[in-house]
Amino acid sequence: MIEFQEVDTIPDALDASRFEVKFGTVPGGADGYQLGLRHGTGTFPAAAIAQVSAKFPGGHSRRFRGGSATDGTWSLTFIEDQTGFVAKSFRKWLKKCRDSKTSKSSLKKDYAIDVEVIWYDTVGDEALTYEVKGIFPLSVEKPTSSENSGPAQITVTFSLDSMDLKD
Repeated sequence: MIEFQEVDTIPDALDASRFEVKFGTVPGGADGYQLGLRHGTGTFPAAAIAQVSAKFPGGHSRRFRGGSATDGTWSLTFIEDQTGFVAKSFRKWLKKCRDSKTSKSSLKKDYAIDVEVIWYDTVGDEALTYEVKGIFPLSVEKPTSSENSGPAQITVTFSLDSMDLKD
């Protein structure tokens, strides 16, 4: 049986709200630091391994590990301000990916960036750091509206190549 003294040795839980996204230079000219200040909640892709199934004589199957697998998307909500900074910033980035009016697009090296996502412990030290490679916005939702008072939020879904935990 597990004793309380054993459980009491476990470090504090990691707070889900204590994370930072470091955007750096954002295509389209937005201030990445300012975007990082405005992020809210996030839905992060799972680290996964694909499953490969092999059929053998007699109808038997065995499953093996495949390569790394992810759905390749990542969603973040942002708090919008009265200037429309978030919506305008991501609209410019989307335009850098592909201009909806002219149908012209850029090379991936010109619209995809790498970012860091850092979770902090209860005293403010880095607990986990993820390197996110090759992100660009796939969709930018309009600000949410509500009968209740509260901040307008915009959800952005990004494409990503990988999200790996730094050692």
